[in-house]
Amino acid sequence: MNNAERKEIEELQATVKGLAQMISDFKDLTVQVVTDTRDKVEAKHLPVELEQRIADATRDSIATRIKKILVDDYNSPLKLLIVEVVNSRAKELKSAITEAFDFALKQDEFMAGLKQQVLHKVSRAIFFDNQSIIDKVATQLKQDPTFKAKILLAIEKVVTEVSEDIKNNKFNEGGN
Repeated sequence: MNNAERKEIEELQATVKGLAQMISDFKDLTVQVVTDTRDKVEAKHLPVELEQRIADATRDSIATRIKKILVDDYNSPLKLLIVEVVNSRAKELKSAITEAFDFALKQDEFMAGLKQQVLHKVSRAIFFDNQSIIDKVATQLKQDPTFKAKILLAIEKVVTEVSEDIKNNKFNEGGN
């Protein structure tokens, strides 16, 4: 290798080292810009989040206080104000409640559930309210020889029918 080639290689090495330093500096600068930008963006969102937190806390505090006033503080002036506000909005509240009921009553699922609940409550009321009457009648019927004979005949008939169905393989196929 002659001096000219050596000089070119040294210059090339110096250029590569310079480029490597520039790349490293560029990387550090890019990381710093990204970090600064992220910090600025987060700082901009902080007031929005802070305002939302303050609004949520205020709403929760008011709701808690209103509930406490309505439940605990019987002679509170705020209770009178709340009642006054509710009364002044009675038409709007009634309209909203009426719309909700109208919507619910038009839903088949709601009506089916409502009917099921009413039937359940009525049957429980009839059964439990009249349990002593039912027990008394059952005791009297158990002592009646005619009733006993009819029950035995009915049981015998059911057993015979089921036995025949099993024998004819109808019982397993969903027959009587």
